[in-house]
Amino acid sequence: MSEEPKGYTPRLNFEERQELERLRREKQRLERELEQSQAAVEILGKAAALLESLAKSAEQPPTPEPEPKPGRPAWLQGPDTSQLPPIPPRPSKPRE
Repeated sequence: MSEEPKGYTPRLNFEERQELERLRREKQRLERELEQSQAAVEILGKAAALLESLAKSAEQPPTPEPEPKPGRPAWLQGPDTSQLPPIPPRPSKPRE
């Protein structure tokens, strides 16, 4: 066997060049698929974390609503009006 000189590049025949090009295209396709798969795994991880946090928040008991004030219907619940001045009486119309 004879040693080839440093920097020597063997020449490829037609079939070998075609095979090399096919392998390069396949490599590029596989690299794109890998990138897409990695992005999908990242998105699924984020979605799983979000669902887990939603599940944890759903496990907490809801805060109770305040009890309505006695003697007042629910639709009248609101700010305390006991400190407001009384409404003055309507002036009466003179009778004819």
